[in-house]
Amino acid sequence: MCINLASTWYPRGELPRFIQLLPVLQEKYGHIVTFLSNQNMTFCINDERRKGRYLALEKAIEIPSGSIHYVDMDSLLYWVETK
Repeated sequence: MCINLASTWYPRGELPRFIQLLPVLQEKYGHIVTFLSNQNMTFCINDERRKGRYLALEKAIEIPSGSIHYVDMDSLLYWVETK
């Protein structure tokens, strides 16, 4: 089953963590949409921060998959690091 990841993320110096953990995330998810390319990742930029969740989910729905996992990227990075 293909699972798409939809997330919001406002990095505050966490880009190196994200880059380090990206291969793990790419193994787990068919496509990654994060609101803020690599072949299975979409970055969406929006001036209105409050619309980030909605737009990340909207983009993830447009990509065929079995399921969508919505999560805050900060939390996901922590979970992957401490697995």
